[in-house]
Amino acid sequence: MRAVILFLILSPFFLPVFFSGCGNNNSSGPPSDQVYASLSDSARYVGINTCRQCHSQVYETFIRTGMGSSFDVASRKKSSAVFGSHAIFRDTVKNFFYHPYWNGDSMFVEEFRMEGTDTVYKRTERVSYIVGSGQHTNSHMMDINGYVTQI
Repeated sequence: MRAVILFLILSPFFLPVFFSGCGNNNSSGPPSDQVYASLSDSARYVGINTCRQCHSQVYETFIRTGMGSSFDVASRKKSSAVFGSHAIFRDTVKNFFYHPYWNGDSMFVEEFRMEGTDTVYKRTERVSYIVGSGQHTNSHMMDINGYVTQI
């Protein structure tokens, strides 16, 4: 799972390197002053539709796999989380409880700590993205000011 997350986070930086030669018949390689295209200030994420133009068969196959659909905005269909008032999970090491829930079309995860019957700590975060195909599991991610972190 870490590999998938790492791929999704780093792919905007490295895909331009891998596909910088697409459509280019020059086999001499990159100029010596620009070994990695992703280090250029003009490198941009091109998205899967750009790759599809030259690699349509690979695209059509990949998009139907679990990995090909493993990243999306948070939705009820995408999440494999268990919901309901009974769906409270406990981290016994750090003594935190977690409760995922929906409010309209938005998913949230509430983190809290109890001392006896009192709630002594509470934090709620909106789930922005879901990573993972759901075939085994998936991870819920939050986006705070452009920084994406696993919840």
